[in-house]
Amino acid sequence: MSNLRKQKYVCKDCGRQFVENPQNKRIQQQLWDMVDKLLLEKIPIAGISTGTEISEPWLQQHINRKYEHVPQQIDISKKGVLNGRMR
Repeated sequence: MSNLRKQKYVCKDCGRQFVENPQNKRIQQQLWDMVDKLLLEKIPIAGISTGTEISEPWLQQHINRKYEHVPQQIDISKKGVLNGRMR
């Protein structure tokens, strides 16, 4: 991954940032797997972004896609007592 920075431009109408002649690079699945592990370790997004050189907006999109598949409701069963012992 390159340390070279490109000149950023800002749209005067909407404020969106962009670079001239962007070079899209595919992020390998292995790197996304590492991001998932770092998220489980509760590493802040800013730290993951710096370490992996993946932009914070891309990381946030990745996180949002993962949470779309998490059930919004949890089924909880109450543990009962059987012969004086917890089941």
